Amino acid sequence: MFKVIIDENYANLTVENMLEKLGISLPRRKQLLLNNLCYINKQSSERTDTLLLNDLFELDLSIFDVKKYRSVEFNLTVLYEDEYFIVVEKPSKHIIYDIDDEKDSVINYLTYYFKSYKKKCNVIPVHRLDTDTTGCLLFAKDVITAACFSKMFENNEITKKYVACVNGIIEQEGIIDKNIGKDRHINGKMVACKNGKPAITKFKLLKTNNKISLVEATLITGRTHQIRVHFSSIGTPLVGDTLYGSKIKNDRVMLHCQSLTFVHPIKKKVVTVYSPLPEDMKSLSQLL
Repeated sequence: MFKVIIDENYANLTVENMLEKLGISLPRRKQLLLNNLCYINKQSSERTDTLLLNDLFELDLSIFDVKKYRSVEFNLTVLYEDEYFIVVEKPSKHIIYDIDDEKDSVINYLTYYFKSYKKKCNVIPVHRLDTDTTGCLLFAKDVITAACFSKMFENNEITKKYVACVNGIIEQEGIIDKNIGKDRHINGKMVACKNGKPAITKFKLLKTNNKISLVEATLITGRTHQIRVHFSSIGTPLVGDTLYGSKIKNDRVMLHCQSLTFVHPIKKKVVTVYSPLPEDMKSLSQLL
């Protein structure tokens, strides 16, 4: 069951208005109401019933199909968790999920985590990181929270800060404002181009030894390979990123999602989740 304790954000709303405020699509709202799947204080409710402060509002979401994944043992680090979503530390060289569920992935590890602690919830990916990238990775536990996060990512309402090691010297701070589109010659590669989609990255130099620089990058937009493309476009590709021109080889692309900041989709409070630098980036940064 999806549960919300009614606070000042939702008090005095009707059930119908509550469903709308939660960001539930019209087709799903109709399904919930027509099938009497909305409850106030454990009692079935009507669309016009009013929610009062401290009421328990529940939705039976079992009517909506959610893909199930295999459970694969792996020791994931949990950075944040509540009843609606979870943020884990994504390890390098691990994919987030496999559509056919044949390759082991982070979603299989998370399924194992929930099973181990006997937590009855879904695992729904709402956030993407490249295979090499480490750091904060977000999953929703139900279809409503998943839909909210998808809309928030689409509207750039989630602040994503990264730390990257790049080739060479870079300015103290700046903004890279270059459209990004698909490379017509190399499958899976993106390129900075005039006819691409708008993309903006803010950056700040943290430290450098003139051969390698450690930078903080904040995504204003969220395009595929945005950080990799943008830093390559100004002549400072990420260390290990041979696809985008790195002259310094490494066993992975040196990129880490350090933090996510957003307004909680249900509780409406600001949440910031941090991830410490992984050992390989920490060791490299100590040499700078």
